Amino acid sequence: MNDHNAYTINTGALFYALNSHRKSKNLTEIDNSLIASKLGILFALKTNGYVNFKTDLIQLNDAQLIALREILDQHFDANITEQIRTLVITSETVTTNNSGDTEHIISANSEKKSGLLGKIKGFFRNKSRVQERHV
Repeated sequence: MNDHNAYTINTGALFYALNSHRKSKNLTEIDNSLIASKLGILFALKTNGYVNFKTDLIQLNDAQLIALREILDQHFDANITEQIRTLVITSETVTTNNSGDTEHIISANSEKKSGLLGKIKGFFRNKSRVQERHV
């Protein structure tokens, strides 16, 4: 049997936390599409794996979560380890047996509709600059 953890993160909330941190350090904000593209490239180079940061949700394992934290710290000048922990929507243990069957065991689930993230669901949807100007 092989166990690993899987974490689901809302990308819009991640980008918001990144830009909030950058703003607090008097750095310029970065457009969400640029963050997604740059993260995708840097993530692929660091992990030899692909994660599409342009989707609403991403799912990462332990090693990928550490790689994400390192990339944000090194390339975006944002040490947001605590914020990343709070952005995890679901955390589950995935068990794979020798025959290849997988079993998902949800160990910590904050996907409930309560809480700050549940109340503002949809607020963090990625918008292009054109959409933001016309809203």
